[in-house]
Amino acid sequence: MTLLKTMLPLAMALLVLLSACAAEPEKTDPSRLRVVTSFSPVYLIAKEVAANIDGVSLENMAPAQAGCLHDYQLTMDDRKLLEKADVFLACGGGMESFLGEIADAHTALATAEAVAGASLLPSATGETEYNAHLWMSAEGACVMAANIAHTLGEADPAYAEDYRANADAFSKKVRAQRDEYREKLAAAENRNIVIFHESFDYAAHDFGLNVVGIIAKEPDEEPSAKEINEVCAAVREYGVQALFADTQYDDRAAETVSQETGAAVYAVNSLVGADAGEKGYLELMRENYEVLAQALCGEGNG
Repeated sequence: MTLLKTMLPLAMALLVLLSACAAEPEKTDPSRLRVVTSFSPVYLIAKEVAANIDGVSLENMAPAQAGCLHDYQLTMDDRKLLEKADVFLACGGGMESFLGEIADAHTALATAEAVAGASLLPSATGETEYNAHLWMSAEGACVMAANIAHTLGEADPAYAEDYRANADAFSKKVRAQRDEYREKLAAAENRNIVIFHESFDYAAHDFGLNVVGIIAKEPDEEPSAKEINEVCAAVREYGVQALFADTQYDDRAAETVSQETGAAVYAVNSLVGADAGEKGYLELMRENYEVLAQALCGEGNG
């Protein structure tokens, strides 16, 4: 009987403790604003716009190996990530085929397209009407930064001016970097090039380069013999000396054209496969511009 009297209070205390633990609320994300981007290029620019603003959580959805998102299928992890988000930043312009699906499934989620209102080049692939790789243009990146700042400012109005200020500061750096390399590339005598991903068409426009041939295929597609022959003919006709292949794709087509014509292959980065935790937008684009300077002017780093 004495033992029972001793154990009963202990049992009651344990029950109260367990009840308190069960009632303890789950730990929640302390962020004031939870933002998800569709893939790396949008993330890289959004990171600049949201820089040094406390309380903003920024996560990227599609992994680097997904490449462009024309045929991307949302995963269960993607859906869980979107369930917790306040804002979803997409590229737009036909890049993400799943935007309608997100709008239907996440009606409370604020979704915005970063290329909204921009003038887009026509697509060379035929899969979409427009070339949505606007971030590869300096001015295009500035448009995307301004759109992202507007979207985040609407969702987080107390910090709207901070987002705008970050976008303006980023755009100033982007334009200065472009102008620096415009000056360098002004010395290029042969401005005719061939590209192997349509994203680089925007960079070519920035520097007044003449794209005389393009093979734009998805990673699992091979160009036909006719396409290869047409590009080789353009290389010979225009005296092309530089072929630009995308680092995210197999460069076999570029190597084939190189072997047939003697033009050199240079690797450029469309930022689609960029690791979101590694280099920033400005650093990655500077590396691309250095490749251009080396290919067309023979300049080294610096």
